[in-house]
Amino acid sequence: PFLRKEFIEIPKRMENKYFGTFIRKIVNTSEIKATGFEVKDITLTPTAGLTYDIDWQGKPCLILKYFYGEKAILHNNPQKNFTDLTTNDQGFTFYRSKRDKTWEDAQKMTLCQMGLVLHNNCFRLSGEENTNEPYHLLEWIVNNREMLIEKGFTINQDSSKQYTLAKPELQYQMIAENDWFDLHIILKVDGFEIPFTQFKNHLLNSKREFQLPDGSIFLLPLPWFEKYRELLIYGVIDKHTIKLQKHHYRILSVFDETEVRKFELPVNDVTIGLPELSNVTLRPYQIFGFQWLIKIGELGFGGILADDMGLG
Repeated sequence: PFLRKEFIEIPKRMENKYFGTFIRKIVNTSEIKATGFEVKDITLTPTAGLTYDIDWQGKPCLILKYFYGEKAILHNNPQKNFTDLTTNDQGFTFYRSKRDKTWEDAQKMTLCQMGLVLHNNCFRLSGEENTNEPYHLLEWIVNNREMLIEKGFTINQDSSKQYTLAKPELQYQMIAENDWFDLHIILKVDGFEIPFTQFKNHLLNSKREFQLPDGSIFLLPLPWFEKYRELLIYGVIDKHTIKLQKHHYRILSVFDETEVRKFELPVNDVTIGLPELSNVTLRPYQIFGFQWLIKIGELGFGGILADDMGLG
């Protein structure tokens, strides 16, 4: 309208709409000289947010948004400014803030340095731009969650399933009985304590998703399926305890336990005094056999030392 007129009149009843649409758009995109209302430039401290989602192709992705106050904007949105209008008895005041493109680009660079790539306006794991595998990206989030938070990112989920993104912690207690090892393992994750015995069906049937009491999904780490499979096959579950016969001690090598390590101690490293024998000198293999029998006896095993070579 200003191309043909020096001024225009806005009816009183239309002022709020006129300032909230037409004038606000001009203030947001242009430098103007204001008379009768105010334009105040303010600086807002931005934050970054990542949202885990499944895109329209069924592929897992992370969507990056920036937050300026209550304003949220996608990282690829070309809008440069944010403008809010307030009205009171003194008139109209516009509050305008500019996006910090330097900071935004630095946040993108941080994600790329951590192993993500920008693909179709969202972030995926490098080398997996075209995969539908949902768990790799979730595992990446769990493993890098603390660093992401340290770098100023918030993490959200828009998918129908809500996964817990906390790192799991396994705590265990091992007691050696006469013929058994009693193993009590507890998973601590996101404020919950779950007996490890509850994962038997999942670990033996390759099911990675376990529902926690609050309805969220705990993703069983992939190494667990190989690491603990034999323990759950040969172990006997008694309430929340796994009982494992001592002759299966090698299965427990995944646990750093002195009680287990002594089973793996070579016979040559065990010094056991020989009995006094008159006019007899034992050969090296006979000494080894004697020490082996003593060792397995101390460990609670029975044994037979046989010689089928006819050497006595």
